[in-house]
Amino acid sequence: DDAAENFAGTLGALKGWVDIDSNGKYAGLAITRDRRAGKNGLALKRVNKLLSKVNGKDTGGVRPLSRSDLLHERLEIFRELGYDALVRRDQANKVVASPLDYKLF
Repeated sequence: DDAAENFAGTLGALKGWVDIDSNGKYAGLAITRDRRAGKNGLALKRVNKLLSKVNGKDTGGVRPLSRSDLLHERLEIFRELGYDALVRRDQANKVVASPLDYKLF
């Protein structure tokens, strides 16, 4: 895959300048790298860490991720890992975690 090689090469060059793993600005790139490498457990750990920090805002950085983006990312990782019970739980909680609209009082 040419795109995968370009991503890996670009990420390698970026590593020469910054520490991608410890800098929160690059968390989205680290998650993408881990998922492409098949390290879904590590990607899930990163997503859960970001979910515990995000308070309705996006993560900022190079690839900003909102709470709903992170929840979707976690759902996709659960699917890849074959965790069907957790997929169903996350889908059921999606309405509560990221409502589309709020009712007026």
